[in-house]
Amino acid sequence: MNILFDTNVFLDVFLERDPFFDASSQVVAFAEQGKLEGWICGTTVTTIHYLLAKALSRKKAEKNIKELLKIFHLSNVTRVVLEKCISKWFYRLCRCSAIPVGYSY
Repeated sequence: MNILFDTNVFLDVFLERDPFFDASSQVVAFAEQGKLEGWICGTTVTTIHYLLAKALSRKKAEKNIKELLKIFHLSNVTRVVLEKCISKWFYRLCRCSAIPVGYSY
């Protein structure tokens, strides 16, 4: 299964944010173990780097980003993709933080 991860899932893990840390850690672990194909957007990388550098340190932010890029694929989210998601998945998008990618629209 292909899953596009929301930025907040990683922030929950890296910053150990309660009450979401356990669930977020588990789904990230599934990607690490190859139980699912994890995808992230380019903006996720830049947002995580910025926020982790502020909250932790630049060095830790860079280390975490390097690990993410080893595990997760980068998704090409375009206007067309988002428009299709809105028409087919909008309700679900509003209710969850990880969504399927590669779905046949």
